[in-house]
Amino acid sequence: MISRLAIFGATGDLTARYLLPGLAALHAAGHLGDGFFMAGAGRERWDSGEFQRWAAEQLDRHAGHLPASARQAVVSASRYYQADVTDPASVVPVVAGDEPVAAYLALPPTVFAAAVTALHEAGLPPDSRIVLEKPFGEDLHDAIELNRLLAEVVPEQAVFRVDHFLAMTTVQNLLGTRLANRVLEPIWNTAHIAEIDITWEESLALEGRAGYYDGAGALKDMLQNHLLQILCLIAMEPPVSLGERDLRDRKMDVLRSVRPHTPTRMAWTPPAAPKPSPRWNSSWTTGAGRARSSGCAPARRCGGTARRWPCASGPCRTCPSATRARNSPTCCGSGSSRKT
Repeated sequence: MISRLAIFGATGDLTARYLLPGLAALHAAGHLGDGFFMAGAGRERWDSGEFQRWAAEQLDRHAGHLPASARQAVVSASRYYQADVTDPASVVPVVAGDEPVAAYLALPPTVFAAAVTALHEAGLPPDSRIVLEKPFGEDLHDAIELNRLLAEVVPEQAVFRVDHFLAMTTVQNLLGTRLANRVLEPIWNTAHIAEIDITWEESLALEGRAGYYDGAGALKDMLQNHLLQILCLIAMEPPVSLGERDLRDRKMDVLRSVRPHTPTRMAWTPPAAPKPSPRWNSSWTTGAGRARSSGCAPARRCGGTARRWPCASGPCRTCPSATRARNSPTCCGSGSSRKT
């Protein structure tokens, strides 16, 4: 087990909100040995004492439910280095040593390539790991180039591409809800589900991430990774096993079958609160039995003939004088609709 962790971007929101509490939880569960050491690297002109005080404040704020001894153990095991992640000479003190290190890049994707190159030139110890947070590069070209750079530094098995959204309890419960629930599993398909809405609502503001969002934007930060991952878990066919290869293959089936969007198919729900709540509707043709999610209802039956409604409410094509309210269970008393 690697006992050294180097966090680049150690003073950011990701470290405060997820990484420090995660380390405290691992310690409380007995998964961090006495030899654990964390090197935090950032741009702030801090010393180790200032970083430890900051880390203690963040743990009190975001991990107050964990034992005080676990939180203090993480703080005591940390040291701080002011470093430019793109400068190999600045990175050397952070990763120096003979023992392998897990280098966690809690950084914007714009500096991933430069940071990986700096780690390589700084002499990353053998058997080390590199962890990258989403988004993985700026675009397809950058992602390909980043993979090439990573292959020059460490083997593929030593690269961890992380989407912290997947660690949330609600997201993880999707697998259990889908595959281990005897009530829902048999009906999780297009024969029983007409529509699925994926709604992202949170009260979290920028929290010091304005500079990052100015470059990335919420669309790239949220939709292309977090929300597409949820779509995959909802719509994929049941995998042969929960191994990473089988799970990935079923997710890829979903992504390959998603129909391209146009601006008119992207919906934004007007905010009911001071902070906006993005709503994203998607369509797919596989997984979960090829259910569809859109603003229009599927085929309805009226007068014994199957018809397709142009939208979720409107006049009956067979009986022009009749109208059907949105979500009405019947059409002219002879059809039925299902919405999940």
